[in-house]
Amino acid sequence: MTFALIAPEHELVQKLKPQITNWDEVEKYIVQTKKKTDLQRQTEAKEKTGKELQGIKVINPFTKEAIPLFASDFVLAQYGTGAVMAVPAHDTRDFEFAKKFNLPIVFVIQSGVRYALDLSRLNIEIVGKIIKKYSNLGVGLIDDKELFAPNETIAFSFFEELGIGRESKSFSPDRHIFSEDEAYTGVGILKNSGEFDELYSQDAKERIVELLEKEGIGKKVINYKLRDWLVSRQRYWGAPIPIIYCNKCGEVSVPEKDLPVELPTDVDFMPTGESPLAKSESFQNVKCPECGTPARREADTMDTFVCSSWYHFRYADNKNSKEFASKEMLKKWLPVDIYVGGAEHVVLHLLYARFFTKVLHKLGYIEFDEPFLKLRHQGIILAEDGNKMSKSKGNVVNPDDVVKEYGADALRMFEMFMGPLEDAKPWNTKGIVGIKRFLEKTWKIYQKAELLDCGKGCKDAPEGMPQLLHKTIKKVTEDIENLRFNTAISQMMIFMNFVAQFNKMPRHAAEAFLILLAPFAPHMAEELWASLENKDSIFKAKWPEYNPELIKEDTFQMPVQINGKVRAILTVPADISEEEAKKLSMSDINIIKWLEGKEPKKVIFVKGRLVNIVV
Repeated sequence: MTFALIAPEHELVQKLKPQITNWDEVEKYIVQTKKKTDLQRQTEAKEKTGKELQGIKVINPFTKEAIPLFASDFVLAQYGTGAVMAVPAHDTRDFEFAKKFNLPIVFVIQSGVRYALDLSRLNIEIVGKIIKKYSNLGVGLIDDKELFAPNETIAFSFFEELGIGRESKSFSPDRHIFSEDEAYTGVGILKNSGEFDELYSQDAKERIVELLEKEGIGKKVINYKLRDWLVSRQRYWGAPIPIIYCNKCGEVSVPEKDLPVELPTDVDFMPTGESPLAKSESFQNVKCPECGTPARREADTMDTFVCSSWYHFRYADNKNSKEFASKEMLKKWLPVDIYVGGAEHVVLHLLYARFFTKVLHKLGYIEFDEPFLKLRHQGIILAEDGNKMSKSKGNVVNPDDVVKEYGADALRMFEMFMGPLEDAKPWNTKGIVGIKRFLEKTWKIYQKAELLDCGKGCKDAPEGMPQLLHKTIKKVTEDIENLRFNTAISQMMIFMNFVAQFNKMPRHAAEAFLILLAPFAPHMAEELWASLENKDSIFKAKWPEYNPELIKEDTFQMPVQINGKVRAILTVPADISEEEAKKLSMSDINIIKWLEGKEPKKVIFVKGRLVNIVV
């Protein structure tokens, strides 16, 4: 903690007025803040503002150091205590504030790497022993679901000892790497923390709370940050609120046997300021479930999020009249593998969907507690001038016109080739011409090239073609899974350029390539597939698999690290032994220079990847 923040409207600010030496500036800032709504003050993209309360210092309870106090509008008086102990290294908003006002940023949690770890596939006893062995190197488990390590080298040394290969499904290779160029909000090993140094952050929390309670200056509490939330809307198309109003009994819930409440069809949609359901006699005229006297239904419906937060559960079993979905179907289809949507959905739909999922999991209806396993944002296609397409600006590209001139496959493929999925990309007509030429070139090759009916071990295939084919299968498969469509297309272009040199290829290679092409240019791929005398659709064909033996390189670039930092990169044989790798590393001139005569404590070799020297 290097500074503290307080809400400008906090009553304590007024009490401190006599000691604040720049009160005129502070008061002016308070007036400015009052003109803003809570939403405006809390917007993440807003530039951080504040005013130091000069003449006032607060005491860090651990270091006893006097630190500055700022009034800042992103702190709300009615939220929590209305004051914040700022830890800029490990909170994004505090980090931005510290950068703006040039305040100290002290990292107390070491950065590192995290891997999702499936312990159900592993021997827990063995894992525990190896974790204990590696704990002095900063390795730890997070909620028995993730492995934390200071760097990749130590992580992979741990995996090697556990007997997990890089291709294993026991852990996820999608690691999170942290740096000190931004706030680190995850877990790790403590540093710059006095007696708590080298403790795992989750353990350190407990020790720190114990100290606070012992000193009588703090205690562990649970804060709930959800505020009251209005979910009713004056519209027709929504989930009816299952409440009946009775003059005698008051508000009465609709009995479970009468659920769900369905929307009526006799609705007048003319604007009246009321919900359309208020004018439906069939909907409004009901009897009280408790006393049987005439009553009326709630006319408002629920916000759209109530439906959109759980519809993916219903998709799994939408004909089920007994429950929202059977456990068998939920297990088969969910959770959702990947959610592709704009960044604007993160704070709304994704958050609400998590609420619903967490509750359903807690009540035992589902076996998972996260609705979506992976999230990717897609960028928009901009006009050729780099601006957003707009009818008023007259810069809209009509896809029908593009299809008429270049074809549907060319348009589809060009959109995927323009750049990374998440980037905004300006339209370029010259670019689609290049894609059309590639498709025309592919068509001509399939019309004129000699097809070799010689099986997968074909000796008549041009030298290097089997290797390039299998590299292409691997590259395109992995790129599709990671939504890197542009680089998948680049690899297919490389393969076709190679084939064009010889104008011949084995039949199995021709078919495999078409299957790879099909998701990108489905119409042309289907036609060429039929021209190879295949009776079924290409989309019924089995996706090709690559042969690992055919994509092996003779050499690879081996990084050599000292304490986790790369100090040299050596070109070495792919099958280099541990002894030879260590020998080459220790004799490299750059490594000798960086070691400065120090004797290594340990030299870690990760086969096929790297060498790390610990000094």
